[in-house]
Amino acid sequence: MIYITQKFQDEFHHIHNVWEVDCDNIQELYIQHMTEEASRMDLVINPYWLNPMDYLIHNSHLSKSDFNKKSKQWREFRRNFTIDHFIKDVFQGVKHEYKVISF
Repeated sequence: MIYITQKFQDEFHHIHNVWEVDCDNIQELYIQHMTEEASRMDLVINPYWLNPMDYLIHNSHLSKSDFNKKSKQWREFRRNFTIDHFIKDVFQGVKHEYKVISF
């Protein structure tokens, strides 16, 4: 399966990387992995956006200061462990060179 990851820059989505992987459900596996990582941190996240859920409704088992600390740790983790890292490190994806042709 070929996957194209995008990066949001200058108000537009741009192709970031092109990967070839022997798996056809990388996005679902990435969401599952990230949900499990958040659970290990004792943080409830939105499985679509991967951001921490509301403190009062979903994360009230934490103190407010713990929630803020874990949210900050989570943002750092997400910044470092992107879908590109997941494809490369977990699935040993092959990165392909590409060229965008515009007319």
